[in-house]
Amino acid sequence: MLNYLGLPVQASTHAADIDQMISLVHWLMLVLFVGWGAYFVFVLFRFRAGANPKASYVGAKGKISKGTEVAVAIIEVLLLVFYGFSPATMVGTDIVHAVLLAALTSVLQYRLGNVDFALVFAVLLGSVPGGILGAHLTNKVPSARLKQVLCALLTIVGARMLWMAIVHAN
Repeated sequence: MLNYLGLPVQASTHAADIDQMISLVHWLMLVLFVGWGAYFVFVLFRFRAGANPKASYVGAKGKISKGTEVAVAIIEVLLLVFYGFSPATMVGTDIVHAVLLAALTSVLQYRLGNVDFALVFAVLLGSVPGGILGAHLTNKVPSARLKQVLCALLTIVGARMLWMAIVHAN
């Protein structure tokens, strides 16, 4: 895997450990990509318009989907705290993951006829400037403070998702 990443020649004592961590993170991203891609294909066939003429707005009720999201939040906290990735790298990785997931689910919702373009415009109106401002602030805010804020937010989001999964479990 390290050969395919095009990493530079090891020039420090800890280079092998850093390269191994980079490799593990890439394997994790590959597993997440394949897993979400397989889930997307499954959902395309399972919830096609012909089989389900009325859209369900309840959301995912399964333990696997909630557990996966909680696991992603926990892994991001672990990478942020224990491996010293910069907050800008973590935010960028999270944004890439979110964009890919949002693109896949958007295509599905469009195929099901569940897209309200006025709502899409309103969401984009707030999220695009917010994303640009956040990307700009990651370079301005001190790294230690940003790590504290990100860890707190990820912990709160993960705890809330876990709590909702427990409360609403059937």
